[in-house]
Amino acid sequence: MAQHWQEKESGRRAYSTTETIKGYLKNWIVPAWGSRLLGEVKAVDVEDWLGNLDLAPGSKKKLRDIMHLLYEHGIR
Repeated sequence: MAQHWQEKESGRRAYSTTETIKGYLKNWIVPAWGSRLLGEVKAVDVEDWLGNLDLAPGSKKKLRDIMHLLYEHGIR
C-alpha cells in the first residue's frame, strides 16, 4: 500500500520532494511508527514524539506534515 501511495504521489511532486519524503519515512517515521496501525496513532503521541526529537524546528515541521499526509490519505 505504501508503494502505491508513493507512486501516486510522485506524479504530483517534484523528484527532490519525493526523495525527501522517502528519506523522512525511512529514517524517522517507519522506525518510530511502523509497527502501529495508523488508527492507533493519536495526535498527542505524535506531538510527544516530535517534542523528544533532537532535530531543528523545520525538520520537526516536515515530519509533522508528512504524518498529516499519511493520516489524510489513510482516511480517504
